[in-house]
Amino acid sequence: MPILLVRHGEAVPPGPHGDDPRFLTERGREQTRAVGDLLRGEGLAAQAFVTSPLVRAVQTAELLAVALHFAGPVTTDPGLVPDAPADPVARRIDGWHAGLLVVVCHEPIIRSIAALLAPATKHPLFPTSGAALIGDGPGPRSLIGRFGP
Repeated sequence: MPILLVRHGEAVPPGPHGDDPRFLTERGREQTRAVGDLLRGEGLAAQAFVTSPLVRAVQTAELLAVALHFAGPVTTDPGLVPDAPADPVARRIDGWHAGLLVVVCHEPIIRSIAALLAPATKHPLFPTSGAALIGDGPGPRSLIGRFGP
C-alpha cells in the first residue's frame, strides 16, 4: 500500500490558547491547493485519508481531498499530533486501508513516521504543505517522490 505523508499547510502563529487551535493562513490554503493539483496531475487517487485532529491538519486534509476528488470520510487519529510517538502510528498504518493512504500531520512526528516506514531514505524537515510518497517494494519501503508548493 502506498502512503502519502503530508505536513499541514502554513498556519497562523500560536495565540493565547496555544498551538492546538491554529488554522491555515490564506497562503497555507493556496499552497495546499497547489500541492493537491500537483498530486492529481501525477495521477494519484486516494483511497483513504487519516489526519491529526488539530484544526490546521484537518483543513489541509479537506483541501487535498477536494483536489484529489476524494468523496470518502476524512478520519482523525489522536496519535498524529506533533510530539506523539511515531512507533504506534507506523505500526497501525498497514491496517488502516488498502490503496493510497494519505496521512496529514505535523513536524516532528511526520519525519519520524517517514523514517520508520522508509528507513533507508534520509528524511529532511517537511516544509508546510510538503508531501512524501512512500511505496511498497520488495523488502523495506522506499521513497518514491517528494512534492511541495
